[in-house]
Amino acid sequence: MSILKNVEDIEKIRHSAHILASAMHQVRLHAKPGVSAGVLNEIAETFILDHGAKPAFKGLYGFPHTLITEINEVVVHGVSPHSTIIPDNSIVSFDCGASYKGLYSDMAILLSFGNLSEREKLLVTKTEESLWAGISAVKAGRRVGDIGYAVNRVLEDAGLGNVLDLGGHGLGYKPHDEPHITHKGKCGEGARLFENQVIAIEPMVTLGTGEVDFVDLPEYGWEVVVSRERTKTAHIEHTVLVTKNGHEVLTDFKPEDMLK
Repeated sequence: MSILKNVEDIEKIRHSAHILASAMHQVRLHAKPGVSAGVLNEIAETFILDHGAKPAFKGLYGFPHTLITEINEVVVHGVSPHSTIIPDNSIVSFDCGASYKGLYSDMAILLSFGNLSEREKLLVTKTEESLWAGISAVKAGRRVGDIGYAVNRVLEDAGLGNVLDLGGHGLGYKPHDEPHITHKGKCGEGARLFENQVIAIEPMVTLGTGEVDFVDLPEYGWEVVVSRERTKTAHIEHTVLVTKNGHEVLTDFKPEDMLK
């Protein structure tokens, strides 16, 4: 697991997260129906590189891009070619990672465009609410089951599908590390959280059952995850530092505090 060793590394990951959040802010500003995922990928990659960091996902496990684009039924791991165009009346998540001086951050933003049904709007709002519920459960000495319980309670009450084949993870010195962060669990169970540990919490939610299919994309040598019912989905993520008295959300910045 990634427990940060010293104050210098804590500052490095804070800056990594600041660069990443600012890059994703640029993606948010430019994303709209009719825009190519490839253009947004270039925006994110250029921003990260120009600020002295490296894209964490490009080449990781063979992924071909810097930015992951997840449109409608795509839950996670969507590719970002120029041929993919953001459609109107859609729910879109963008997932990205950055490495600054060996410290990794990870986040996903959740956007919606055009006319959505009331149920689709609920999917967006409750996915974000579930993320913050999970974050609120983070504190040194607590367990990953506390996070999962908090996330699932929001989604279950809303009648939404909680994707359980995947989950959050540790990170920091690696882009993915232990522990696995379940998004459904029992309070007081699972791996213990430690002070100065870094984790990524990332609810993945569908309008269906939460069941998913893994679909090969041979032209990219990649596998994308889609909702089994091909319903709309939502995904959102923050990098969180565990503290003695609670937590620090490293990738959460106000627009005015973003790097230029």
